[in-house]
Amino acid sequence: MAHTSVDIAAPGIVAPPTKEHLEFQMFTLVLQKWTKAHVKDNNVFVLGPLSPDGIYNFDIVLFGLLRLRGYIDTTSLAFQLEVLLHIPILGDISLGEISGNLKDGVTLTIGIPGIATGSLRFYLQNTWDLYVDIDLNTIVGDWHTTVSLFTIPH
Repeated sequence: MAHTSVDIAAPGIVAPPTKEHLEFQMFTLVLQKWTKAHVKDNNVFVLGPLSPDGIYNFDIVLFGLLRLRGYIDTTSLAFQLEVLLHIPILGDISLGEISGNLKDGVTLTIGIPGIATGSLRFYLQNTWDLYVDIDLNTIVGDWHTTVSLFTIPH
């Protein structure tokens, strides 16, 4: 009678990581180290003029790597946004798009395994001041902070 071998892990014992997993972890560490050494951790704000129909375009780079590109309808506070992550060597990766009304707050949940997980919550303070709560873990760095973006023209 032939015997069949079955691998059964004992409770609480975790299988060792695969070679591919270890290589990916090493790549991630090298990429984060390179990014810290070569990318300036600064913010760049490009805010367009307010159009006659009340549309306000913006293009913001936070931490040298996280790009927020979109617009706000200043009459209704409707909001549309795309979030991109700049990964050195690979380029910009879209983390998602979202639309909604800033009166209610708008949250983008991100879940791209191996690239980025977390959320960005956009909301107003003092009626016209746009803020974002960032809770994001990425292949190039992690950010857990609140950023005051700009005052919406009105």
